[in-house]
Formats: sequence, structure tokens, C-alpha cells
Amino acid sequence: MVILRLLQAEWLMTKHTAIRWLIFLVPVLYPMMVLWYFSQRADQLHIYDGYFSLLAFGLPVGIGLFSALMSGLEEGAGGFYNLLSALSRPKCYIRKLGFIILAMIWIVFGSTSILILGMKKILHIERIQYLIFWQGACWVVGTALILMIFHLILSYAGGMGLSLTVGSAGTLIAAIVGGTIVGDKVWLYIPWAWSMRIIQLPLFYAQPNGLIETEVLKLQLLHSVPAILISTMVMAVLGLIWFHYFQGRKSYE
Repeated sequence: MVILRLLQAEWLMTKHTAIRWLIFLVPVLYPMMVLWYFSQRADQLHIYDGYFSLLAFGLPVGIGLFSALMSGLEEGAGGFYNLLSALSRPKCYIRKLGFIILAMIWIVFGSTSILILGMKKILHIERIQYLIFWQGACWVVGTALILMIFHLILSYAGGMGLSLTVGSAGTLIAAIVGGTIVGDKVWLYIPWAWSMRIIQLPLFYAQPNGLIETEVLKLQLLHSVPAILISTMVMAVLGLIWFHYFQGRKSYE
């Protein structure tokens, strides 16, 4: 109940801000754009690949923007006064991070739900493989957790400019390292490329073809999951420690 009250307080802070526009408009506009693009090529596996690849591509800059807007609310409230004067920094950290995570879950799963509904009602695709779309949504959110933590720290430490700059660079990295052979051997060490790679997993189960290369790639992706999980947990602890010692930016000291 305490966590719910903290999240509710965070939600109230976003009233009359661009944050709510992002939360409600992105899950509607993005899948509609994808449905329009694939209206002449209504193959669900191509739709899956295009939808999640573009989502993974834009995720870094989207998280950078969202985190920056969230920190901007706190900065506008007396120069981080609410955070710096809080008796429990861990609660503030959990509140901020929890809100960003829930917002991303809402956006990704809401968008995926509208996409599936549009595939059925607008594109009239039969026998939709619902499971691969929900798996894709889970993988996208799960692999993006570390970026949410990292950009939350960046946005508080350096403001919107730093968070957006790193997010924009992360988008390019996701495209190059995550989407091309350039990153075949290094992508696991670059969190911005994780989503772009991992979203391939559901496709392997949807189209099992028995090729040795496919099986090897599938095993490589599966074996990467523990490393991703451990890295995310370590980043969460580091974020908590950083928030504990955060004293505001230089201009507020």
C-alpha cells in the first residue's frame, strides 16, 4: 500500500505535463502507424519484426526523454528540494523508478494490445500467434530496465540535455550493434542493443526450421538472459546507492 501511495503521488505530479500525453498517445499512434504501413502486406511475422524492431530502435531516446521529463518535475519543485529533504531516499528512488517502469509497461503492452486488435479487426489476419507478441513485449520491457535505471541517474545528474544526448546515441548504437552483423560478438556488453537482439527469440519458436545456425543463435540468446538479469540487478543497486548520496547539481548547492 505504501508503494501504491508513492506511485499515486508521482502520478499527481505529472498533471498538465507532456508526460501524460506521452503515456496516452504513444500506445495509440505507434501501432496505428505500423498497421497502416503493413496494410498491403498483412503477414503477422513481418508485422512482429517491423513493430518490435522499430520499438527497440526508438526505446533508448524514448526512455531518455521520459526520464528527463520526470527529473524536470522534481527540479522544478524547488531545485530537488523534495528529494534532498526526504527522510527516506530509497523510497524516493523506488517511487521514481517504479513510475517509469510502470509507464513503460503501460506503453509497450498497451501499444501491443492495440496492434493485435488492429491485426484482427482492421487487417483481418486469422490465427494470430498472440503468444509471440506478448513474449516480444515482455522481452522489450525486461531488457530495457537497465536503461530506465541508467537514464534516471543521468537525468538527475545532468538534466534533459545529457539524458537526451545519451539516449539519441543509444538509438544509433541499437541500430548498428543490435541490428547488424557488426555487433554479433559485442552486443551483450552494450545494453542499448539488448532489446534489438532479444526480440528475435519468439520468432525462432514461431518458425522452427531446424537449421544449425538458427539453433546456435537461439542458444546464444537464451544463454545471454542470466547475464542481462544480473547486470540489471547490479545497476539497480548502484542506482540506489547513487540516490542515497545525491546532493543536487552544482547550481543548487
